[in-house]
Amino acid sequence: MKIAFDLDGVVADSFQQIRKRILEMKDFDILENLNSYSLVSQKLCYDEAQKIIKDVITKENRYIKMYPEAKDVLSEIYEVTNEPICFVTARPKEAKRATKRWLDRNLNVPYNIFFLEAEKKEKYLIEHGFKFFVEDRAETANKCEKMKINFLITRPWNETQKTNTNVIRVNNLNEVKSKYLLFNNIYKMFLI
Repeated sequence: MKIAFDLDGVVADSFQQIRKRILEMKDFDILENLNSYSLVSQKLCYDEAQKIIKDVITKENRYIKMYPEAKDVLSEIYEVTNEPICFVTARPKEAKRATKRWLDRNLNVPYNIFFLEAEKKEKYLIEHGFKFFVEDRAETANKCEKMKINFLITRPWNETQKTNTNVIRVNNLNEVKSKYLLFNNIYKMFLI
């Protein structure tokens, strides 16, 4: 059964670099009142937030770290599925080259990456036969209601948000791997 991953907040810890840049520029910590994915606040307008995100992703991506378990988990899932790891990200298309460079530097398995607006992720995933999706944004996970299972990795920006019944909250990619392998094995048992 096919699985796809969002990139930022799931595999790439871009939030820490974005947080650092906002702290340097605006002298405030976005974690103080963060209860959704939006970085817009009284001290940071939409355009400023978008520019910071774009700059971090395109110009400062060498400072973005991979979540500690990500490389091993993605390698193990690749070994089980023998399929390239699929990333579906809402990063802007201008970040394509920098994103691929970052993935090449940090991953040791084949991958495919698709750049789509958050609202278009579900349609793409369903049309391409994905049954599982790993996301960090509750709004996106909830919008993907036609997917069999969405894994929502708990992060500060989604801790208080409600989720649909097809969304399973997990704390990290190791939990995703365990649940995915369990579901995959059960699915295979019923196909025999």
